[in-house]
Amino acid sequence: PCRCRAWSKLDLAEVGVVDCFTALGSCLLDWQEDEMGFELFGHISAQQLGQQLQREQPDWAWPGSDIANHSQRPERFVLFIDRLEALFHSEAILPEQAERFVAILATLASCGQVLVILACRNDFYPQLGQIPLLRAAQQAQAQYDLAPPNGAEIAQRIRLPAAAAGLHFDSDRGGARLDDVLCQDARHSPDALPLLQYTLHELYRSRS
Repeated sequence: PCRCRAWSKLDLAEVGVVDCFTALGSCLLDWQEDEMGFELFGHISAQQLGQQLQREQPDWAWPGSDIANHSQRPERFVLFIDRLEALFHSEAILPEQAERFVAILATLASCGQVLVILACRNDFYPQLGQIPLLRAAQQAQAQYDLAPPNGAEIAQRIRLPAAAAGLHFDSDRGGARLDDVLCQDARHSPDALPLLQYTLHELYRSRS
């Protein structure tokens, strides 16, 4: 029902070199200036914005609320948080930081101009209830469960990105193609998707 004005992605599992608030600040700064030259945050660094976000009572509020929008459909900024489960197992994120981080996301989601999408593995669903704001979102039916992919969908996830990048999978001496082997093995294990993701990433890094 809305247009995407700009979007940004944060993979929580990759947070570590900088804290989660600085990483979030960096994502928000991706929206800093639109095609009209409008600056959302003024002259500020990702670390400074992260420090503002981290304060218990921050003197920060979503600065885009005064953006004039004359289109028939509203325009929203989209923030995609991948691997939300890192809130519960990453050594780089303390429990009190996790609650503050979710509170910031709730502030963004409630301002009316930011669509916040959180992706979490289903085996971490019980931990979502440990944070009141996430539990409230579950109770408000703000949760969408993705069914496990079937064989054809797994094959698409393996082959289509490679094709888009102009790459192809090699065959072993017996003639078995690597993509066929990956498809077959992933179909037989319902919990194979994280391992498949890692495997494909490493294959891409080792490509020749």
